Amino acid sequence: MDIECSSVIARVVVHARGALVTREVELPGHLPDGIVDVAVPGITLMAQPGSARAALEGSERVVAAVNTALVIPRGEVTPGPTLARVRDLAARTERVVDEHRVLSERRARLAELALAPHLRTLDERKRERDAFDVRFGEALRMAALLDDKVARLDERLLGLEKEQRDLSRALEIARLEDQQTSTRERMGDAHPTRTITARLIGGGRPGKLLVTYAVEAARWWPAYTLRVGEGGARATWTFEAVVAQRSGEDWSAVPLSLSSADLVFDARLPELASLRFGRAQPPRRRPFRPAPVGVDEMFAEYLRFGCAAFQPQMERAASKEAMPLPFLGVADQPSDEMAIVVENASFGNAPAVPPPPAGAPPRAAMAMPGAAMPVAPMPMPMPQALRAKSRSRVLGGLLEGGGGLSSSTREALMLADAMSPEPEVEPEAAPSEAWSDHDALVLANADEPNRGRLVPRRDAEGAIAVEAACGEVDLAASDRYRDPAETRGMFDHRYDAAGRADVPSDGRLHRVGVGAAPCAVRLAWRTVPSESAEVYREAHVVNPFDTALLGGPVDVYLDGSLLTTTNIDRIDRGGTLFCGMGVDDRIKVARNVRVDEEAAGLLGGSTAVVHAVAIELSSAVRERVNVTVLERVPVTDDKAVEVKIVRTSPQPATYDQADRGAPVRGGVRFEASVSPNDKTRIELVYRLVFPQKLDIVGGSRRG
Repeated sequence: MDIECSSVIARVVVHARGALVTREVELPGHLPDGIVDVAVPGITLMAQPGSARAALEGSERVVAAVNTALVIPRGEVTPGPTLARVRDLAARTERVVDEHRVLSERRARLAELALAPHLRTLDERKRERDAFDVRFGEALRMAALLDDKVARLDERLLGLEKEQRDLSRALEIARLEDQQTSTRERMGDAHPTRTITARLIGGGRPGKLLVTYAVEAARWWPAYTLRVGEGGARATWTFEAVVAQRSGEDWSAVPLSLSSADLVFDARLPELASLRFGRAQPPRRRPFRPAPVGVDEMFAEYLRFGCAAFQPQMERAASKEAMPLPFLGVADQPSDEMAIVVENASFGNAPAVPPPPAGAPPRAAMAMPGAAMPVAPMPMPMPQALRAKSRSRVLGGLLEGGGGLSSSTREALMLADAMSPEPEVEPEAAPSEAWSDHDALVLANADEPNRGRLVPRRDAEGAIAVEAACGEVDLAASDRYRDPAETRGMFDHRYDAAGRADVPSDGRLHRVGVGAAPCAVRLAWRTVPSESAEVYREAHVVNPFDTALLGGPVDVYLDGSLLTTTNIDRIDRGGTLFCGMGVDDRIKVARNVRVDEEAAGLLGGSTAVVHAVAIELSSAVRERVNVTVLERVPVTDDKAVEVKIVRTSPQPATYDQADRGAPVRGGVRFEASVSPNDKTRIELVYRLVFPQKLDIVGGSRRG
């Protein structure tokens, strides 16, 4: 029993590439027991046929099979009003452009015309039409006519240019309106769709039927917003997703989930070959499975009808007893012989038997066994596989045995075989995933090597639509967003949107809220006075979500104003984000260096250079702040050079900058507490000792 039921989109899961759409089917309250085929029409054409799945919830029945069919409407395909307007304006614009081009070419030809009438000053024939005044008057009238034609063309060209500008402006507006229109309104009526049929068996309450299928033209990218207020006392982290889809269906008020996983992947465990000690054994072969019986007989009539004229010639060419051909060695017909052989070899046939030359005995024409009358060459279509086979048999017999052919004929045969295109043979092997897509398995045609057998093939119309839609969605994202497949790391992550989302099928970017949570934030100040006399402010924000955050852009707002836009890499659960907030002019830093050079060593054979670095910090902030000061002490791998820290105030910590992803050597970190309207001093004294006969490259003063 067949039942057609309507459905609505109940949930969508967008993956790194593609999406899974789940529809809830409205089953009738009294569903008959036994075998029932439930058809769900109106599925988008860009749904992957082999991805359809069906499941029952709260039911005592069982889903036995799922099938997908392409539905081609019988009526005329009528696009929506916006798309029809775009096509109409595009056609009118193309017509105007073509007319402008034709008139421009005509105007150029008329402008190149030069009137040079043949005028004779003395006319002895006394004809009125040859008189000077008559010819001159005709030339003037012809020039006036030519000028009038050119003027009319110029006027028409100006009108066409104005019309083209107006149409281009209207076409741009129509395209913008069409892009902002939903897919259902754009597609109109009588467009191709798919129908998913689920076979239910059993009895009892029907429950709820869910049908899931995959679409490729859908993508998403993460985006974040950090709002810091009250001078850094509180902060809110907002997680959003930028979604674009061109699946042919509008997702209206549906629960949306976002996943960084691939839509299709191989989850099978790898098979590891065992290692054994002993005698080597050949690899295990797959068992032989014979082909279905009766496949060749299916195309017997076709082959007999299409190749009946060539079959006797193929049999005679394959037999060496039929060679030589006595009359093909006539020296006075080399050109006819070569032409006939090349023509037949190009079609993959045996050389036809030309009529015997004049004066040849009658038995020459009857020398071929079973040939009562020569068969003329007929350019009839042949299957690709049969054509290649017949050509190889014919050329093999002719070239190996010679067959009484002349050398020029054999060269022509070899050239024709080299120039003839090889048939495109479809490979026997196909990916294992392709054989699982039962809806895409079709019988191969009679002209293909695998004729009569199932081969994986997808519908051309749906494949072209999917390819175009995927390209449009890929171009929707800008360089600002980062692909979740690149920043997901070793594990995949899934996020559920905070509420129901609306994502129309227009290929444009739409923001979907995933979640917002207050987060702990700590403001810190950092400076590197050896590089710049500026103090930078940073916000250390802890990830407030229970899942990792993928890489993407972050808009940072301070007290309601956009402060900066930055990018982050993946932040694990409980990780910290270091967000720069620019230079803080309220804190000043000054760095002064004093260098003293003296002799060192027992006999004064070494040079000692002492560097005294003094750093002063002053603050105009109302509260007490902690400033991190970074410095570097020279390091060396030369045993003749000695570097020693003499004195520091306060005591620093070793800093390798590994947390920033750019490790350094010799780094030290000072933590200074700066009070308002007060100064804090930091001192660092180190000494370089090296042989007196040496100098440091770049100068001994390293501060």
